[in-house]
Amino acid sequence: MTTQTTRTRILDGAEALFAERGFAASRTKDIAAHVGVNTAMIHYYFDTKEKLLVSVIDRIMADLAMVLSEIDFDALNWEERLEEFVGAYFDYVRAHPNFSKLTRMAGGIRDRAMLEEQIADFFGPLLQAGVAFVQAGIDAGCFRPLDPEQLVLSLYCATVAWFSDAQFLSLLMGHDVTSDGALSARREHLVDLAFRALGATRPEGAGTSSQNPPKKDAAS
Repeated sequence: MTTQTTRTRILDGAEALFAERGFAASRTKDIAAHVGVNTAMIHYYFDTKEKLLVSVIDRIMADLAMVLSEIDFDALNWEERLEEFVGAYFDYVRAHPNFSKLTRMAGGIRDRAMLEEQIADFFGPLLQAGVAFVQAGIDAGCFRPLDPEQLVLSLYCATVAWFSDAQFLSLLMGHDVTSDGALSARREHLVDLAFRALGATRPEGAGTSSQNPPKKDAAS
């Protein structure tokens, strides 16, 4: 087993247990047992459980940066940009369904301020970039005037809550809301909702096929 594969497996296992049990209840030895390594291996790669959590969140943030960097917005018109903007974010959260649970765990570590600052410094500019994008489309006369910050926050909440409250929503709906079919329908609805809210017309052919979530890079 390569060094990078071991590190990645530890990150995967830690992310799963942190999301399921919370930070405090996820003991290092439980993470090690879940992954199939000894606790010394976790300390070798990450030193402490707090630094392991930081590394898990770092990877999630890096994946979002990679998703956004792969979109050539300059080559797209406003409607195509909107399609990519909403759809790519949904695909990202789909690939990281533990996203919101993990970013709320700052209160459980010693250096809480450091982690909170790390999260705010990364996601704050992304939020503002989304707001600026919508406002620019409004200024260009391509989108209907509305409060761009409220729209971006609404799309964020509507996306993240689907995954963070999946168990509750599945009970309410009577089916698994994380099935491929349910997620494809949810993605389609949110993209369509954004277009309707902004009074824009979706690009021809958009929404006719489901999108696959981005895969984690085994070398991350």
